[in-house]
Amino acid sequence: MAYDFDTIIERQHTWSYKWDARQELFGKDVLPLWVADMDFAVAPPIIHALQKRLEHPIFGYSIRPTTYNQAMIEWYQKRHDWTMEPEWILETPGVVPALYYAVQAFTKPGDKVLLFSPIYRPFYHAVEQNGRIVVASSLVKKNSRYTLDFADLKAKIGNVKLILFCSPHNPVGRVWEANELEALIALCLQHDVILLSDEIHCDIVYPGFHHIPTASISAQSQRIMLTCISPSKTFNIPSMQNATVVVQDPKLRAAFAKILQQNAVQCTNILSLIAGEAAYRHGAEWLDAVLVYLGQNRVYLQQYLNQYLPQIQCTEPEGTFLAWLDFSKFGLTHAQLKQFLIEKANLGLEDGLKFGIEGNCFYRLNFACPKRLLTEALDRLCRIREI
Repeated sequence: MAYDFDTIIERQHTWSYKWDARQELFGKDVLPLWVADMDFAVAPPIIHALQKRLEHPIFGYSIRPTTYNQAMIEWYQKRHDWTMEPEWILETPGVVPALYYAVQAFTKPGDKVLLFSPIYRPFYHAVEQNGRIVVASSLVKKNSRYTLDFADLKAKIGNVKLILFCSPHNPVGRVWEANELEALIALCLQHDVILLSDEIHCDIVYPGFHHIPTASISAQSQRIMLTCISPSKTFNIPSMQNATVVVQDPKLRAAFAKILQQNAVQCTNILSLIAGEAAYRHGAEWLDAVLVYLGQNRVYLQQYLNQYLPQIQCTEPEGTFLAWLDFSKFGLTHAQLKQFLIEKANLGLEDGLKFGIEGNCFYRLNFACPKRLLTEALDRLCRIREI
């Protein structure tokens, strides 16, 4: 089946955070390539499944059907060679809430939680807003590719209770390799540190790279692991607010479930379950087509920058649809860069400082959009040469 990802779909006045919150967030109606959702129509089977359910006129209290979990289990077995058992599965309304619940479940106020920075801002919020202390381990940039700094991690891990990990990593786009995951797991086991792995972008990976579920690294990893997954990024349905936390160890699972109960977390939104199951059962063809288009945008973005804006160093993503752009060679302060992007380029990108101090003079660009929008954004970036 052919899919059209080139047509620009009008999203204004649809209560879109990405498009309808521009005035509030940026002070003007910028071209938004910031928040991580796609400007593509979702897979037709999702629409059809929702339409069929909407034919029934009652939306009373619902249950999560076993068919949903089975569809998800089969997806991860086929796409990621990860065997998941039904009893490992816990529901949350999203991966971000799951970060908060994990901090509450496995740490106490004043405890230290380690993050690999730069990192998606809610990781910091989950720690700080729960009265815990952030311990940042900066990723090391080598030839435009980021790696874990294991020397730094070894120096800091003895003082932490929990690590919040991101795989693939947002914003730098790394798809972690087996040896990196093995070393991380080994350190966590050695120091009895719990590891939560946010794998929400695991299906968005480009040729030459392979996502490995962190929990599948070894049998021992299950003693300290929680894995957060969701169809939201894969199938562009984040507003459905549907996520899963996979916890293999019974004690960890019980502790996490207790926090869900204490927070009265109930995740039985019938439409989110309908959409998610349809996605897992019938969305593979659409996803494969999206990955081809995203891959083309990814290459086009890099080629455009190389030709017209070589001063901007782009960390080529191995996964995700997010580009991490380094503007430091222009010699602007971060404040000057921000003013340029909003006032002169009329662009809404994600401010790099939201991801940590390592994001000074960086911005994150979402290239999950029709190529014409991406070209327009890049053409506007060229105005930086006029400064």
